[in-house]
Amino acid sequence: MLKTGKTGGIEEMIFQNKAFMKGVYSYKGTITNAFIAKKFGMVYKDLSLLVAARF
Repeated sequence: MLKTGKTGGIEEMIFQNKAFMKGVYSYKGTITNAFIAKKFGMVYKDLSLLVAARF
């Protein structure tokens, strides 16, 4: 968690760390894990696209 603080918070950690991004299942109210979205019949958005757009 210290690295998260040094990076500038969770949002910056997502943008800068691909390994950390794999553990993010939702982002700003959007489901970012395809398996979970499909299992519960929810809409899924790829986190990589959200990060690229800085949504």
